[in-house]
Amino acid sequence: MALLLDTRNLPPRESADAVYATLTSPSAPASVRLSPGIRSLIEGWPIGAGMTLLSNDSSGGLHMQRTARHVRADSPERLSLTLDTRGICDARQFQTIVRRRNELHLLDLTSVYESRWRGAFAATAFLADYTALGFPVDVARAVIPLVRTSPLHDLTMRHLRDLPAIARRTAPGPALGMLGVATADLVRALIASVAPGNPHSRAAHARSLRTVVLAYIDAHLHEPGLTPARVAAEHKVSLRYLYQLFADEAESPAEAIWQRRLEGARRELAHRATHHILISATARRWGFTDPRHFARRFRAAYGISPGDWVRMHLGDD
Repeated sequence: MALLLDTRNLPPRESADAVYATLTSPSAPASVRLSPGIRSLIEGWPIGAGMTLLSNDSSGGLHMQRTARHVRADSPERLSLTLDTRGICDARQFQTIVRRRNELHLLDLTSVYESRWRGAFAATAFLADYTALGFPVDVARAVIPLVRTSPLHDLTMRHLRDLPAIARRTAPGPALGMLGVATADLVRALIASVAPGNPHSRAAHARSLRTVVLAYIDAHLHEPGLTPARVAAEHKVSLRYLYQLFADEAESPAEAIWQRRLEGARRELAHRATHHILISATARRWGFTDPRHFARRFRAAYGISPGDWVRMHLGDD
């Protein structure tokens, strides 16, 4: 799934109903009002059980309101973590908050709320069932006003900001699911870091950053320039701290990159095995610029040469 709705393709009188259906289907029932004549481009991706990513780019204002009547009619146990990348939103749930660009905002979708964007805006939302995140509704409600004070705010903000672009480049399947796992881990840690009485925020930060780093590595494996130094720079940490994050793991950041590249190439060689396959081309696709280096690493990892591996799988589906 990617493009869900482009109102340019609809008569103006149908736009409001289409936007309503597109925005409330993965979240919760609410009233939706649009500024006249606006264009909305909405994209969405399922990124795991009970988790959806939505991106909305609109040329005009939008008003969403979930009332007590909506709650009585349908109250899915779900939350939304939203990032406004353009425009300003007045939001109200338990208290009034002015949402500004590059600030995260948490909504408990079991409760009433109101969100009003003034003029053109762009926003990304991660929607997840509470069961997918593993904590109760009352914890989310308690941290709603505290999310912006979390030490994980900026890390989570950058991750959510980049998710739509990554999702557009990622084919449906396990890779999108891994993005969902990374996002859920990070959101879980974000909430834990400001939950009253939580003593484990530093450990939660380390676990979440490690998960996000691995998701970033998986999304960029095909790029020869992917190195631990680049990964550290992208996540605003030192190279030394990046290696400390992996100190208790079975592999270092560099080993994680090489092992994932090798495994991707191994699967591709087995799946596409023919007499005409170019092993060197497969190696290049997975970030190996030197075929001999690839062959040495492949044999060291799997005890067999790439050529023999291909011959073993000739004719396999």
